[in-house]
Amino acid sequence: ISSRQWTLIGCLALLLVIAICGFLAPYIAPNDPNLVDFSHKLEAPSTEFPLGTDQLGRCMLSRLLYGAQVSLSLALSIVTVCVVLGLLIGSLAGYAGGIVDQLLMRACDAILAFPSLILAISLIAVWGVGWMQMAAALIIVQTVYYARFIRGLVHNLKQEDYIAAARVSGTSPVRILTRHIVPNLMKPILVVVTLEIGWVIMDISALSFIGLGVQA
Repeated sequence: ISSRQWTLIGCLALLLVIAICGFLAPYIAPNDPNLVDFSHKLEAPSTEFPLGTDQLGRCMLSRLLYGAQVSLSLALSIVTVCVVLGLLIGSLAGYAGGIVDQLLMRACDAILAFPSLILAISLIAVWGVGWMQMAAALIIVQTVYYARFIRGLVHNLKQEDYIAAARVSGTSPVRILTRHIVPNLMKPILVVVTLEIGWVIMDISALSFIGLGVQA
């Protein structure tokens, strides 16, 4: 196993541990994450509060465990929708080419012209504050990256000899995409997803920090 594969395995293992801890939060959290107790505010780590308390006296470890549920579930949902939409748009643009490719890619370029976080904030400002609006804004912002990435992969794959042979044999474009092209996209997409999911969590945290995402 190469060092790169060990790094990927380590990242997945760490993500799995965090996911398990978040899933088991109701059973392993030492305290109520929303219990306000000013008599314990800003305490140092102790046996009662392993990671200390915040300015309202709430247990930091408990809040981290429960927060992991929201962050991971929301991030995975956003990334899943982005991959599905990106796969549809990118596959269509890359395989069809011509005017279809030009129209779809210029639409993606129009979205990419704006800084992603600024665009997300602008969309939330129009739609209103809430985790659903934040998720929709991040899906729009992130989907274009997947669409362009997948479009490039599809454009290269359709030049392969086995794709040409499938066309000559009369295989329909839909069957070529679903049976020959999309399965070959899974490995690079999985690598990109493992790298990008961290950025999605950071965007969720940033938007929530300024009061535009998940509320306290």
